[in-house]
Amino acid sequence: MYRVITYLVLLVLILPLSSCSDDSTPVNNSSGLSEIDQEILNNVMIVQEAIEAFRLVNCYMYPRDIGTDATQMGETLTELLPEERLMLNPITLARTEPVNAAAFYPGEIGYVVVDALALSVGYHLTAVGESGERIYEHYSTEVLDERRVLANACYFMWAIWKFRSDNDGKYPRDLDRDENTNGKVVLDDLWIEHLYNPFTKELYRISYEYHELPGEIGYIPIIKDGEVIGGTIIAIGNCPRKVITEYNINCQI
Repeated sequence: MYRVITYLVLLVLILPLSSCSDDSTPVNNSSGLSEIDQEILNNVMIVQEAIEAFRLVNCYMYPRDIGTDATQMGETLTELLPEERLMLNPITLARTEPVNAAAFYPGEIGYVVVDALALSVGYHLTAVGESGERIYEHYSTEVLDERRVLANACYFMWAIWKFRSDNDGKYPRDLDRDENTNGKVVLDDLWIEHLYNPFTKELYRISYEYHELPGEIGYIPIIKDGEVIGGTIIAIGNCPRKVITEYNINCQI
């Protein structure tokens, strides 16, 4: 059930975002490539597309392991590749690509996740050519843009739903004080209670106030006839009061 709910949340949260450049750009020796090297680079592009597809249905988090980490829909990165299996190394002709490490041997495509506060927010992709030299290297990290904020909002939204399911269908009014039937407050169900703000580079605590500063998330309870019947989650982008998502959670309106 939560897998389906999270997928629907992602459809709501995927909005046009302000562009932010990665920490580095892809580097490869584009001139004088052999046919095999060109095939390796073509495979790199396919792997990169699969990596980004994984992120979009996994709360903007990248996989740590190519073959075991699954999206909210239950798919591994390997299953998102053509034919739902590892790709051929054009030199060894073995289905080994990509590997869970930096590329080292000819024909390899290497994938290494980038972590921030135990969250898989980016990746390092490399490829080694026919001669044994690295022909591709790319760092992609989401730490410093609005997609990281949307991921935080997604985690928080899941925690609200979890609280409701454990509280006879009732939503919280106060994130710090209202407890569910298991004696937990909403923030107890987050993977990390204090979330990382990519713009201030500091940890912060979600509150029930309307936040206006870049990178923050706020929660406002929806009250009807004295009862909390839902809540509004608000995420702020890279400028003060720039709302990048405002989502109402309720079942009675």
